[in-house]
Amino acid sequence: MTLAGRYGNTPARLFRTRWLFIGLGAFIAVVMIVWAVWVGLAPSATSLTGAVGGTQIVNDHEVSVSLTVHAPAGTEASCGIEAQNLAFTVVGYQVVDVPMGSATTQSVTVAVTTYETPVAASLDTCWAN
Repeated sequence: MTLAGRYGNTPARLFRTRWLFIGLGAFIAVVMIVWAVWVGLAPSATSLTGAVGGTQIVNDHEVSVSLTVHAPAGTEASCGIEAQNLAFTVVGYQVVDVPMGSATTQSVTVAVTTYETPVAASLDTCWAN
């Protein structure tokens, strides 16, 4: 018996191992192509964006937030706005609906009610309805 036969390096085993790696590589290539096509055809999540233009502390339990939303015309969008205290704890949260209509940019001002004194407000996220 040869050393190759004794330890499993026979031509048949090398043939099976080679085809296993070829099959695995083909599977990975197919998964990557399907993923690229899926991502390329999916609607862009970056087409809906929002930004806080400014905040104004109204009193100990309210902050006014100016919000600008950019989205495709006719899109119904909603944005979450959060108010924070000095420790950056969320002390108020408001969801505002922003109908875009025929415009691609819409500005709104929202009053966020809080349970503690707010010092700042920020945009949490925006999403399409």
